[in-house]
Amino acid sequence: MVLYKAVQSYVPEKGLKFASFYKLTLKHHIFSLIRKESASGYFESLSDFEQAVFIRFLNGSDFLTIADDLDCEVTSIKNAYDRCHRKMKRLLE
Repeated sequence: MVLYKAVQSYVPEKGLKFASFYKLTLKHHIFSLIRKESASGYFESLSDFEQAVFIRFLNGSDFLTIADDLDCEVTSIKNAYDRCHRKMKRLLE
C-alpha cells in the first residue's frame, strides 16, 4: 500500500531519487500508525468531562462556549483542557 502510494505520488522533476522518496513515505506512514495508536490510548485516558471538552475544543469552540454548552464554569473548562494537555505530553514522552 505504501509502495503504491509512493509510486502514484512520485514526481521525478523534484530531484529526489525514488528510493529516498519511498523511504520518506514509509517513514511518514509508520509515524502516522504510531500516532493513531497513541491517539486511541490517549482518548481512553481522558475522563468523560475531559473528552467532552477536548472534542468541543477540536471542533473550534472557545472556553466560554464550551462552558456554556456543558453548563459549568470557564475555570473548570480551562482545568480540563490543561489536564488533557498534560496527558498528551506524558503520552508522547
